[in-house]
Amino acid sequence: MCFFRWLPAALTLIALPFLLGFLCTPMLPSVPSDAGLPATTFSPTVGVSLATNSVGSPSNITFSLSIPQDDVLPAGVFIDVPAGWGVSADTAVSNGSLVGNVSGYFTTDMTGDPTCGGGGADLDIGLIEATTNTTYTVSGGDQDGNAHPEVVEDENQNGLPDGVDLYPSFLNTLAPGTHKARYFGSDVAAGISDLFVNVLVDEMVGAANRLTIIVGDPTSIPVFGTNNICSPWDFTLGLFGMSVDNPDTILVEGDQNVYVNPSSSGAYTFQATLVSELDADNDGVSNGLDNCPITANAAQTDSEPMPAPQPPGDGIGDACDPTLSEDTSSGDHDDDGFPNGFDNCPLVASPDQADADLDDLGDACDPNPSSPDGTFHMRYCSDPVGVGLADPGGASCSSTPASPAVGGLAEYDPAAPSRHDASRWPLVLLLAAVPLAVALAAFARQHTAQQ
Repeated sequence: MCFFRWLPAALTLIALPFLLGFLCTPMLPSVPSDAGLPATTFSPTVGVSLATNSVGSPSNITFSLSIPQDDVLPAGVFIDVPAGWGVSADTAVSNGSLVGNVSGYFTTDMTGDPTCGGGGADLDIGLIEATTNTTYTVSGGDQDGNAHPEVVEDENQNGLPDGVDLYPSFLNTLAPGTHKARYFGSDVAAGISDLFVNVLVDEMVGAANRLTIIVGDPTSIPVFGTNNICSPWDFTLGLFGMSVDNPDTILVEGDQNVYVNPSSSGAYTFQATLVSELDADNDGVSNGLDNCPITANAAQTDSEPMPAPQPPGDGIGDACDPTLSEDTSSGDHDDDGFPNGFDNCPLVASPDQADADLDDLGDACDPNPSSPDGTFHMRYCSDPVGVGLADPGGASCSSTPASPAVGGLAEYDPAAPSRHDASRWPLVLLLAAVPLAVALAAFARQHTAQQ
């Protein structure tokens, strides 16, 4: 029954640790000089498309990001909308209007397959124009004990989540300051858990606009285990050219410009910088998915005999398992309430799952708890689109920073830390479905074990 002690919190208060892996202040680690080439692979594919390419016209924009099978997943992403685009501020669009959506598919360990990939989880969340007034706030946690975060409730019964009418208080800590615009979205995924997303829009130097997506309230609960989420993986962010009326409200919103194509024809390049998950033992498996994260074991062998109909393995790899022939404590070796496969310290009790450096190695067993452990990849991606002319094509990702394109921003430049200081990366893009997938995968394994 220990599973039920942590499932409500994991489902309701979304932590998203491995995709928001470089939250706030941790420094990005350097690839060790003696480590050789990282064994992990990270080959993302990006794409941007416009619903219409007419000069000066409102147009829906669709961003897509895919990670192929057997690659590590992103730990963070920046997406920049090129200078020249008309991006409306909060004051220009009615609160409550629909302005976009977030969707995706994530591969998970739904059936207990120790190699991951036995199932998946879908995500589909509508984005609502929300207030940027930071004075009147609402909690991202469950303050009234009803198992729902306050931001998804509708206290004034106007048909909108409170996270639209009020400013989520945790954003004042995680992304301080006033933002150009904010979008809020929530859903009850699989009829089980409340997922919520905030999208912050900020105008950058050169008049480009950066999108930052913050999933859940990472300040409400400790980082939760991230095992058994793997590639292939697909993510789509849709932004509306014009706002759409929200059927859940009495007021009539919509038909206001949100994203408007540049007033001059030409090729405009959308850019993104992606950072992969970490691999502390450089065995090709990222920390959050590795059943021995600090002991190299590329095969991920986990041969514990398990009662039928479960597959072999207790969630701790043979290379680091102190009890190879025994599933100690029924899948929770350290008796801390977190099953081995979803515990960031499966051999050392860590009931708070604290992970100060957010590298998916819990503080209780992390050899360097104050700095992230592991090699990683950086990819610099771009996709030019045509405005007033045909799409030029040429989407690409490279390990070399791109130079500024027409209407674009320079990518991460280690020589210019004031522009993209890795030690101060904001909460970055991605994936509301992951904590749900983690919890559902854990539920599937626990349920199988009880049969």
